[in-house]
Amino acid sequence: RACSVAADVAEVYGMRPTPRRPPGRVAFAFAGQRALLREINAITTARRIVYLAARGDVSLIRDPGRRVRWATQVAGLNTLLRRSTHGRLPALRDDLELYTTPAQSGYLACWLDSAKQAIDARRQTIKDAISKATSRNLQQLRARALAKPHQVESMMVQTALGQVRSNHRMWGLTARLPTGLSFTGPPEQAATVLSHMSHIMASRALNQLSCTAAGPLVQLQVWIPSPRFVGDFLTAWSTDSARPPCSLQITLHPEPVIVTTAEDLPAVQELHLAQEGMDSFATCTRCGRAPVQPTICLSPLV
Repeated sequence: RACSVAADVAEVYGMRPTPRRPPGRVAFAFAGQRALLREINAITTARRIVYLAARGDVSLIRDPGRRVRWATQVAGLNTLLRRSTHGRLPALRDDLELYTTPAQSGYLACWLDSAKQAIDARRQTIKDAISKATSRNLQQLRARALAKPHQVESMMVQTALGQVRSNHRMWGLTARLPTGLSFTGPPEQAATVLSHMSHIMASRALNQLSCTAAGPLVQLQVWIPSPRFVGDFLTAWSTDSARPPCSLQITLHPEPVIVTTAEDLPAVQELHLAQEGMDSFATCTRCGRAPVQPTICLSPLV
């Protein structure tokens, strides 16, 4: 019984998460509205218990904490409504067994109707206050539109109607990202590098390839479509002991890249943080020396 009482107390007085307001929900709040909402919640809880008692529900009869629930949430309801401006409900005694008999079902039915009327009256009070505020705001907005018709915006109309503006959510990023790899060397070594790229795991992310002649040397450029595959490719290239003895260079994409997927957005943020630099007190994980110079864009990767 003690555990049941503690659970009921925690349910009634415990903190509850506040749900986010969906777009279009009324945002007006007036003096006394929060008190009316608390009264509606208390009456609704008491009405649910009285409804079970009127039906003779087995779950209420077998509940070990039924007497405590009845005394605190039903019999003590008028104590919570003692300062209410809408009056109280017919009083019910503390003894639950008096109302579980069939002779009291009619009285409980009348009490349920009174509780429903009390809830409707409080809700109507809130609706009337919102309607009056909306009408007053629309009159002020109409007067402003007549005086300055070119200064009326949709945000002002939503504010006048008491609607919550929709949350602006970030669905994508646009930036010039370092998603290119460049290699300059003799044609034989370029062929070896390209052949090795085709065998590593991250080579499936390579979708664009260009090869231009720069005198006796050849410039090989590879573009990675997704910034998420940049780290995978560099990790596979750096950890491969059989890679060719050459240097790759990270290059920026010539045009801004639009990133919209949930996997690519964190990758863009990581690339931005890598360009900003590392901690000056960072130490190498292999030799333990400090400081460690970060690898940023346009720096060669050995």
